[in-house]
Amino acid sequence: MTDYPEHAKLERLAAERIMITEFTAWLADQGVHLVRSDAAGNSQPVTVADGLVAKFLGIDATVLEAERRQMFDALYDLTETAA
Repeated sequence: MTDYPEHAKLERLAAERIMITEFTAWLADQGVHLVRSDAAGNSQPVTVADGLVAKFLGIDATVLEAERRQMFDALYDLTETAA
């Protein structure tokens, strides 16, 4: 996957991603919830989505999406060449 370094990074950090996600789910089961506060002190619950965990781990979602599109383009080119 060296052609897709952000995907390689995501794969290397898979165990950490899973652990963080499971831990935050466990916290919620224990009644501990994350909230985001604005300047006025109003709190909104935060859902710990995979994208937030990936951001914490230094995964760039924009680069990841660009690589994903490159993968699809490469597959499409292979399909067209074979036809």
